[in-house]
Amino acid sequence: AAANEVNKCLEDTATVRPRGEKNWKMMTEEQGHGLAANFDMSKVDVDTNDTVHVVYRGNELQNNFASPKRLRYAKIKNNSILTNIVISDKAPETWFPWIDVDSQLNYHAVWQSGEKIYYDSSLTTQIEIAKLKGSNVFSRPSISVDTQGNPHIVWADLDENDKGLLKYRKGNNSDGTVKFADPELVLANLSNSTAPNPQIRFPVIDTNKLAKDNDWEDKVFAGWLEVTDSNLIKFRR
Repeated sequence: AAANEVNKCLEDTATVRPRGEKNWKMMTEEQGHGLAANFDMSKVDVDTNDTVHVVYRGNELQNNFASPKRLRYAKIKNNSILTNIVISDKAPETWFPWIDVDSQLNYHAVWQSGEKIYYDSSLTTQIEIAKLKGSNVFSRPSISVDTQGNPHIVWADLDENDKGLLKYRKGNNSDGTVKFADPELVLANLSNSTAPNPQIRFPVIDTNKLAKDNDWEDKVFAGWLEVTDSNLIKFRR
């Protein structure tokens, strides 16, 4: 019970919303029909204009699970669907979508498709970020955009001996177009662990959205779970 209460408090803090069903604005079934059907993986962010940005995977046809399943981006305002586009047609091999919205209200999305990590945004075409050891890796990529519009991405991978790695890559938005010129970095390496099957789980990244001009430089924060002899939650900036 105590753990559940902590989780609820964390959720309230993260979403900045008071509890209570009356505070939720639910879409009607008719309004929701503008989205793809049967979506089973999604991530949401809300911008400063209270516009909801969603990246999600769903079937093309309502009530038809056999219809093509694709990864989509949708923008919703006051329960009205403003945008609903396909950003990847590689599903059902598309997993773990994540989204963040920058200060200029551009969306930035990342996901795993097969053995690769992909990035897409309203500033660029789809970009391959990394190649994983194999399609069986649960990379769970996470993305956060700093105050300069630069995306930061972390994900889990495996080394040649199937031991966990935490990897990171930064994109640069210097001219309104995001480019990934910098190579990926390894933030955590379990290659020397003697534990059976050591893994990196649930990586997450965030940036300091409160940084002001001439205040302090952007900071990037990463957290993850290490599954070894003793499970540890670790943090790095």
